[in-house]
Amino acid sequence: MNLTDDVIELLKSGVINNRLLGEMICHPEFRKFMADTEIFVDGIASQSIQSINAYADTLRRSKHYKQAINSKKNKKKHK
Repeated sequence: MNLTDDVIELLKSGVINNRLLGEMICHPEFRKFMADTEIFVDGIASQSIQSINAYADTLRRSKHYKQAINSKKNKKKHK
C-alpha cells in the first residue's frame, strides 16, 4: 500500500476522521482531485524555484555580492 509508518500511526491515532477520509477516497471525483492537487503543488514548487533563481540572479549582479566574491579570491591569492 506504500503507506509510511507515520501515516499508519496517524490513521491509528484517531486524530483524523478515517471514515470521512475513506468516503473521500471512494468518491468518483477523488482521482481528479488528486491529479489537480498534484498539478497545483508542482506549479507552486516550480514558481518557488523560479523565484529563488531570480533572487539569486539579482544577488549575483549586486555590488555587495561581487565585492564578497572578489574578497574571497584575493584572500586565496595571498595565502
